[in-house]
Amino acid sequence: MMTTTEKRYGYNENAPINVWIGNLRKYNEGELSGDWVALPNDDIWQVVEDLGIDLDRDEYHIPDWECNIPGLEYFEYADLDDLNEKAETWMNLDEWQREGVGVRMELLGEDFDEALDNCDDVRIWHGCSDMKDVAREYCEECGLLDSIPDNLRWYFDFEAFGRDIELEGNFDYSVELGCMVEAF
Repeated sequence: MMTTTEKRYGYNENAPINVWIGNLRKYNEGELSGDWVALPNDDIWQVVEDLGIDLDRDEYHIPDWECNIPGLEYFEYADLDDLNEKAETWMNLDEWQREGVGVRMELLGEDFDEALDNCDDVRIWHGCSDMKDVAREYCEECGLLDSIPDNLRWYFDFEAFGRDIELEGNFDYSVELGCMVEAF
């Protein structure tokens, strides 16, 4: 059981989202009132109340935030339930799903929900900085050059093959991940 001295809020650098929630009425009156809250938070509306925001007469606002979900956009009057739900969803994703969601939001401009629905339709080419690297990785994975003698493999044109692969797919370089990404 939580005692009255325990806080249900605060900044957590490992949280998917940290928001600074303030009392908009008090802010407009010249008083800065609020605190950082790490999301997800099971008691978000109790936290809002603990921060002195009476929703019958006050509004909350989010003048600042830090987000560890790539591509998630911020606005000052965001819906706390929605942000809390997104943070909870993010926490429950596997690492490869997080990468897929982040890539689809960053490179394709999809919103969080759309990216979540399509996160399986992404291939991340770790260690590949261009299409030549993708072609080399693809050949290794598929064993495409296994039947060619070792002394002739050096003559394979990975750069040209990479250009051909790029024509068939939707590739882009992710600065955040530092690798090539293919979206289906």
